[in-house]
Formats: sequence, C-alpha cells, structure tokens
Amino acid sequence: MSEIKNNIKSIYIVDDDDDDRMLMKEAIEHVIGEIDIYEVSDAVHMMELINTKTICEQSSLILMDMNMPRISGLEILTHIKANDYCSHIPVVMISTSSSADLINNAYELGINAYITKPVSAREYIELAEAVTICFLNNNPFPKDAVIPKDNEQKTILIIEDSPDQSVLMSHAIKNTLHNVSIYEMNSPENTMEFFNDHWKTLQYPPQLIILDLYMPERKDGLQLLKAMREFFVSNNINNIPIVVFSFSEDREDIDESYRNQASAYLTKSVDYDNWLSYFQHLIHAWWNVISLPKKPNS
Repeated sequence: MSEIKNNIKSIYIVDDDDDDRMLMKEAIEHVIGEIDIYEVSDAVHMMELINTKTICEQSSLILMDMNMPRISGLEILTHIKANDYCSHIPVVMISTSSSADLINNAYELGINAYITKPVSAREYIELAEAVTICFLNNNPFPKDAVIPKDNEQKTILIIEDSPDQSVLMSHAIKNTLHNVSIYEMNSPENTMEFFNDHWKTLQYPPQLIILDLYMPERKDGLQLLKAMREFFVSNNINNIPIVVFSFSEDREDIDESYRNQASAYLTKSVDYDNWLSYFQHLIHAWWNVISLPKKPNS
C-alpha cells in the first residue's frame, strides 16, 4: 500500500508492552506518513491524562490494549466515555483475546472497534490501514485495495437523501462485491419504517450501515443515528457498525457523530474515481479485520 498523505492528526497508543507499541507505531507511520503518535505505557498515566483533559482536544483516536496491570483497558474506556470532554474520541480496543464475551462487553461499554492483536507484520499493516480508513479521514484513498472476502449472504444499508449520491455508493459497492445485497433508504422516516416493520423478517439483516449526516440537516442525521442505536438495544440486536459518511469536515460534526455512537466518521472524497477503492478498504476493515460482537438476536 502506498503512503497516504494527510493533515497531521494525533493518536494515543496505550499499551504496557513496549514491543507491541513500537510495532503499532511503525505500521501506522508507514501507512499514513505524517502523524503525531503519543505512547502511553502505564494505565495510571492514561487516567491522569484524561483527568487533566490533556488528550481531549488533541487526540483523533485512541488505540488501547485491553489487558494492562493495575487498571484494565475497559476501566479506562468507561472513564473516557463518562468524561464530557473526552467522550467524542473514538476508541479502538486491541487485545490478544478473541473471547466473544469480552468483545461483546467492550462494545456494550462504548468502544468503536475491537481488533485482535496482530501476530505478523502483515497483520500490523492491516490494523494500520483499517484505523487509517475508518477513523482518520484520509483523502485520496489508496488504489491498491484488497477485495473483501466471504461476502455471501452479506448486506449493506445505505441511508442517503441525495439520489445521485446513493446511486454512486451503490454502484461502487456492487462493483466491488458482486454478491452483496444493498438496501437503500432516503429519509429518517422510511429508515425507521424499514426497521420497525421489516427488520425482524429479513433473512439477512444488514451487517453494515452507511449514513449520510445531513438528512437534510445535521440534527436529522444525529436523531436517526440515536434512534437506530436505541432500536438495536431494545430488540437485543448485534452492535451493527454505523459509519457516518459526509462531505462535512467540520470538527463539531465529527465529534457529535461520535458522541451519538457512530462507529466511524468518514469524509466523502470529491473525486468519485476514488470511491471504488474506498469502499473496498472500508468493507474489508469492518468485515475482515475488526471483530464484531456475536450476541444472538432475540
């Protein structure tokens, strides 16, 4: 993968293992180029940074080990989400454990993504590519994208009030994944009608949701995001990733999306030639690199 040019952003890597921090740092620097990476080796120090609001204004992402001495990653996560100054920062949990119970618990506590700790150089690069595409808003997108695998019986829901944008997204996804089914909604009203009247009868419910933020106003997109999350909780449905996809690069739009439980926020490229590669990377990240919860539907 070629190096991606990007405005300088800041990441905190929180892990008590020196080698793991080094490998993650090197992989991210290889993929994204210019980026500020802060290493935190002690969970107690991370708690101090949160309490003093040091990370709250400058951090674009926190990569955090789950198992650390004295204070666990889940305890730190709870502290981050309870802090009004830091609750907007996306958190990716990294762990050697692939336990379904641990993964479910981490999502219930508010992580944005869970990635099993890599064991090879290639897996570290895949981790770096996933967080780069999903959380750091890089344009242009790299063109040497992998093709996501195991796409039988997979579905995606696109929620977009612009017919032209919806067609472009659907076309890009179908050119990438020929076997994927796509549902398309164009308003908050018909989206919630789809959820309330049809979701439980679907043979293959969506495994990924792509949501335009301005539907047509920002408040409409945020209210819909909140309503979908409430629907999943009340119906005991898996924590399905909801990716906000918008032309807006406004910091407040990004922060409010994360505060309302967006899984990721991505800025639309104005160059539609990049969209095919973009969706290849995005879907590969969520379906093949990131571990999602396996809570059974009721």
